[in-house]
Amino acid sequence: MENWENEKLARLFEEFSESWSDAEATSDLPPPHQYSPLRTGKRPAVFFDRDGTLNEEVQYLHRIEDFRWIEGTPEAIRWLNENGYAVIVVTNQAGIARGYYEEKEVLQLHAFMQSQLEEINAHIDAFYYSPYHPEGSVEAYRKDHPDRKPGTGMFERAIEEWGLDPKHSFVIGDRNTDIEAGRALGMMSLLVLTGYGRSERYETLAHFIVHDVADAIAHIEMLHIRKQKGLTSDLWDTP
Repeated sequence: MENWENEKLARLFEEFSESWSDAEATSDLPPPHQYSPLRTGKRPAVFFDRDGTLNEEVQYLHRIEDFRWIEGTPEAIRWLNENGYAVIVVTNQAGIARGYYEEKEVLQLHAFMQSQLEEINAHIDAFYYSPYHPEGSVEAYRKDHPDRKPGTGMFERAIEEWGLDPKHSFVIGDRNTDIEAGRALGMMSLLVLTGYGRSERYETLAHFIVHDVADAIAHIEMLHIRKQKGLTSDLWDTP
């Protein structure tokens, strides 16, 4: 990693220090969707968008034969597995609401992704998907549901079900709806330039803009190493 990137990491640590108030951190973001206090745990996680982030962007992807990993992504997921991070996928699937495919096809695609990861001793801990859209043609899914990003519903369920610590976690996606959802819960955010990232980058609130998932995990690895070496009192050490 270049020197300027290390300097940026140092500045980012300062941003996440106690001197950065919660109000300042989320002033331009939608509030998280919470009906009751969010029960958090201690495990760090990386929350991934799916289409355009983990795999090549295909509009309304649902057929296994159309699925392609973005290069380096499976190996990046394996590094997270090996270093104690929960790997969570949170994906809007409006194609269900629009009647283009059914939930069972989403589940089949996710099972295929998992089977491919298993071939390199990697895995995704959990998949969460939102089948809703306010303009859907399928009545059961025609709603503006809090699970639909930038809503935080899927994130909050994962945090509670897996005992995750959002303040020590990351969100990686190619759209600003991904970034907004993660930041609303205090996560460090990385916008990838795959998928829709190149057009989204001009108005992003992401902490980092990176080439792809492999690049994003290289940044997280640097943060991880700095923490292990005790070089900073970063967000992981904030009470």
